[in-house]
Amino acid sequence: MKLLKSKNSGNGFGYVKLKIESEDDIWELYNLILSGDSVRSVTYRKTHKENTSGTVSVKVHKLVMTVIVKNTEYGGKTLRVSGFNAIDNEHVKMGQHHTLELKVGSELILYKRSWDWLARTRLDEACKKKIGTGDDILILLIGNGVANMFLVSSQKTTKLFTVSHNITRGGQNNNNSYKESKNKFFQMIIQNLVSHLNFDDLDNIILGGPGFFKDDFFKYLFDSDNQKNKEFTSILKRKKHIFIITKTSSVFQSSIDEILLSEDFQEKLKDTKAFQQVKLIQHFQYLLATNPDLVCYGLKSTENALENNAIETLMVSDALVRSDCLKIRSKLANITGMNNSMGGKTCIFSSTHNSGKTLENMSGIAAILRFPVEHLQECEVDEPNQAWETGDEGGGRDDGQDEDFDWFKKEKDEIKKHQMSQLDNNSLEKQFQQNSTISDNFLASLKSDKQDDDFFSEMD
Repeated sequence: MKLLKSKNSGNGFGYVKLKIESEDDIWELYNLILSGDSVRSVTYRKTHKENTSGTVSVKVHKLVMTVIVKNTEYGGKTLRVSGFNAIDNEHVKMGQHHTLELKVGSELILYKRSWDWLARTRLDEACKKKIGTGDDILILLIGNGVANMFLVSSQKTTKLFTVSHNITRGGQNNNNSYKESKNKFFQMIIQNLVSHLNFDDLDNIILGGPGFFKDDFFKYLFDSDNQKNKEFTSILKRKKHIFIITKTSSVFQSSIDEILLSEDFQEKLKDTKAFQQVKLIQHFQYLLATNPDLVCYGLKSTENALENNAIETLMVSDALVRSDCLKIRSKLANITGMNNSMGGKTCIFSSTHNSGKTLENMSGIAAILRFPVEHLQECEVDEPNQAWETGDEGGGRDDGQDEDFDWFKKEKDEIKKHQMSQLDNNSLEKQFQQNSTISDNFLASLKSDKQDDDFFSEMD
């Protein structure tokens, strides 16, 4: 991700101008853009106009819009940001719903009322990462008639493709059919490899699976008699060294951790983030079984350990970071910021990795301690998620929506009842100010930066 410009007003409000350079950046934005933030980008809006003849004409307008985010939807190659228009324009009134679609090549401005430690760290890591840094791990798992290709990046695990083919059982009278069906299966895998990967840019492919199919595929791949594409054959000869063969118990995602924890690969993978997170969870589970006083999980236990400056490594699931509940995000920002200021290490786990899913099952937050903390076990709650939902010990349950959306919902209903054109737009701003939990005038700040439209002037 490319950082084009940043601005901080000094009272918490600030924005960054970004350009999406890869699909990994889309995942980073999915974790960075939260409900209550605002996003400004080029978008398209359909308008309908009834002609004098009674027919309705539809016109698509290209415009720049600022959307106060209600929710985001990650689609792999796109990120859909839905919310309410914050600035009135010719085609979309303030308060109307709109969805921005961001993809590779898109440029945007992201506004936040407060750039906490989590947001700043996530942004810094995303902008420092370069395409093709070698942190990605390609894993091809092959079994009897089934093959799965995975890309394990620093932030997520993605299944690139699945190949399934019925292989005829071999026998004394059926050997040719078995060989033909197996070769057909291998050829289908090769076709998918060619369509998904650029072999010239690859540093390694881990070839795994139970049984002998992975070994047979490797032999088939480098047998020139089986390859009709001479250019691909030439590339393979130069890239034979990138293939690493290992045994796994299955061809499914659960076997990825077997590879990451294998002693054969630890030296090669030790600098990758996915490997470090798997090792961290493994160490946590070992301590939990052998010396439970040196670990904690759940909100109350973690807060108690932090108050005693006992946390060595704090582990947080990115599912908590993306929470729609303002209380959860605020409490999480305070915990991570305080841990950082005390010299502790904070690790954000991807919920798409197996290690991240393990952490989610332990309430989404856990820590490895420097020393035991007295009475820490007494802080445990029966339901770890309960503390997150209430936000504090005595508070009520949050409905998961920021207060800023309440007035937007009411205003939207009024628009439907009384026609949007008759509303006083100034009243919207007054309601926003009254309901805002932050002292600065967020909406006014958005309007004051409206002159940044020239930033998008050269966009497609």
